Parts: sequence; structure tokens; C-alpha cells
Amino acid sequence: MSRALSVAGLGLAFCLVAELLGVHAFLVPGLGLVVLALGAELVVRVRCRRVRLVREPLTASTEEGQRVHLLTRMHGPRALRRGGEFAGLADHETRPLRWTDGDEHDVVVVARRRGLHEVGPSSLRFADPFGICRRTMLSEPTRLLVRPRIERVGRGELARLTASTSARRALAVAAGELDDLRRADSYASVGRIHWLTTARTGTLMERRLRPESDGHPLVVLDGRDCAGADAFDAAVRATASLAFALARAGGCALLLPPERRPHRLDAKLASWPRIHTRLALVEPSGALAWDAIRVAPLVVWVSASADPHALAHPGSGPCFIVSPFPRAHVDTLFTVAGCAVQLRSQGVRAAA
Repeated sequence: MSRALSVAGLGLAFCLVAELLGVHAFLVPGLGLVVLALGAELVVRVRCRRVRLVREPLTASTEEGQRVHLLTRMHGPRALRRGGEFAGLADHETRPLRWTDGDEHDVVVVARRRGLHEVGPSSLRFADPFGICRRTMLSEPTRLLVRPRIERVGRGELARLTASTSARRALAVAAGELDDLRRADSYASVGRIHWLTTARTGTLMERRLRPESDGHPLVVLDGRDCAGADAFDAAVRATASLAFALARAGGCALLLPPERRPHRLDAKLASWPRIHTRLALVEPSGALAWDAIRVAPLVVWVSASADPHALAHPGSGPCFIVSPFPRAHVDTLFTVAGCAVQLRSQGVRAAA
């Protein structure tokens, strides 16, 4: 449009000079330039009249590294076979294209990084033969949710994590480890009756064992003191992979920053889609729910810090440190998503 105005303005200037100086020879090029600018504008308006670009889908989700197909459909009057310069995405080069109503063009996008992204619109540019006037039609952009990639954890590797948890759970049940006492139900087992409290209060009381979910491993994503976005993304991928594998093996809990309560995952993975989406959007944070960490029988501590062993509170059981920065002189059990899994049998120790 700016070029058309410039050409029309130049033509009017020729006409004005012809009138002021009486040089009527300037009228012909002046009027010619004005007509050319108006003609170019008219041609472009006719070509893009009632033209629409429809992008499908407008929202999509995938995992890191996967390919997403975006379809752009062109709509316009059927009477004319229209031309133009098409670009599937904003950063693509335009190419000449002849199209009719309903033509479809597929664009492939590779999901490089987790998070919520906006894929730019497709464009179709119209121009007159002289390149004086141009107009671009755009589709709607696509909102793309990229979830962290899940890498496979082998059975042997998973057994190294869960062996200590199973042993502790069996000892707790055998010792009658309890959280509190409650009034006994009519169908309560005799072995669970707390006879001392019953004799003292005159009310039949039973021991309430720790819930089964409390005996599951706890996967903790530590968002403090991150060494960078790439390190944190690697930690998120390791968290997703380990949580998914532990859940399928019998269940686990997952604690994400800055949440106060862990998410529960069972073998049916009913809550996994929601948690997987939460992992796609999680950001580094310094808050951690230490109460949930203290009572966990086993902690899988995933950290993106270059100093992952500088933790803050002791846990009740063994701890595995998972980090893209493995500690020297400590055996690496296995690696997942570029992070080394190392055992810290002393639990989560306090920082100096």
C-alpha cells in the first residue's frame, strides 16, 4: 500500500508541475502513474477478496522430539483460480502457489523443547504484476503444548531403586508401625487391637498402620539453584521418566516445586496425563515440602544444580541423587535422560 501511495503521489506531483509551469507533457506520465497505482491496488483487492486461511489444529500437544502436522486450508471464491506466494510458517520462505477453494497444505513442526509455545501463522501474499501493491493474508497461530520426553527405564535399573523400599515396607508392617490409634471397627483384626489403651480407656482401640501410599517411593524435583534452562529441562525429563516407570511398577509419589503436597501415581496411571502436563509447565522454584520428604521411605532426588548434594533436611530413608552433574568418586547406577543416578545411603543430609 505504501508503494502505491508513493507512485500515486509522484503522478500527482507531475500533474501539479504541468499545471503550474504549463508543461502539458508532464500530464501524460503523471496521469499514467496515478492510473497505475489505482490499478495495482484494484488488482490486489480483487485477488484477495474473500480469501481465508484456516489453520488446523489451533491447539495441539505432543512430546519433545515428536513431529506435529499442521494443516492450512485455503478458502476463496470458486470462480477464479488464484495465485500468490505461500509460506507455511512465519520463518519459512515464500513460494509461488496456484490454488483453488479448499486446497490444503501440510506443515511439519518438530517439538524441540517442553513448554507452551505459539507456532506462527501461515501466510499468503498477493501482489500486482509490477510489485507496487502487496497484501498478506494470515491464518490463526497454533498453541502447542510440548510435554517432556519419557525415556525407558529398564527392569534391572528400576529394581535397584525399589528393592530398599520393599524391604522397609515389610519391616514396618511386621513391627506394627502406626500413625495413631482409632476406635476399632466391628470387623477389626485381633492382632491390631491395642490392648493397653483399651484397658486404660475402656474403649476398644485398634492400631492404624501407615497407608500403603506412604510406603511408595517419593520422586522430588528440586528447582533450586539451577545451572541453566538446559540442565533443568534434563532434570524434568529424568523426573518424568522415573515417575512413570515407578508408577507402572506399583506406584509412587511425585513432588514438584512449589507445591506442598505430592501427586499420587498408581499402576493404572489414571492421573498421569494431568501430571505430565504439569511437568511440561513446571518452572524452577526454591520452595519444597519438607514434611512429605521426611516421612518418605525412599527419596529419588532430581536436581538441576551443579551442587546437588547440598540439600537441607535429612530424610528417613535412603536417597538417590539424580543430576546432569554426577558427583565424583561415587558409582553411577545408571543414567536416564542424560542424568546420572547415584545412591546416597545416608539420606538427604543437611547443608553446612
